[in-house]
Amino acid sequence: MTMRLRNALPPRGGRAAEDKGRRPKAAPRGLALLAGVLLWLALTGPAHAAFICKGQIFSEGDPKSMVYLVCGPPDYQEVVGEESRGGIPLPPEGKGRGTFQKSKEPVVQWVYNCGETHFLKILTFRGGTLVDVRSSEQRGWGANRRNCW
Repeated sequence: MTMRLRNALPPRGGRAAEDKGRRPKAAPRGLALLAGVLLWLALTGPAHAAFICKGQIFSEGDPKSMVYLVCGPPDYQEVVGEESRGGIPLPPEGKGRGTFQKSKEPVVQWVYNCGETHFLKILTFRGGTLVDVRSSEQRGWGANRRNCW
């Protein structure tokens, strides 16, 4: 049995001695770059959603009228509520106290069908301003006639 062990061990100064002068192989550069990008994405969180229609990118803060002009009327729209806002504006100097002013803004959702290869896009507007863009869990149908995604 001791004879087998001796034969199984590398000779002294053999392979182990050869490896001392070599550097360990580094990971390929592409793999390191990919790991860095994935780490950056994980740390920065989700990106803001956008709606692309006919080459135009729409995101939070864009006016409803611009979306309508570029993309046309939505396939479906619904008033989902209204938001009340109010405040006391500062009066001109020396004119006493301001009065409370309240305004109501409708919250409207527009749904665009971007075709069977894409999910439906749901755009939420508050008082004429785009405040949210998201994709539904349901795929669209037919051709992508609006050229949107």
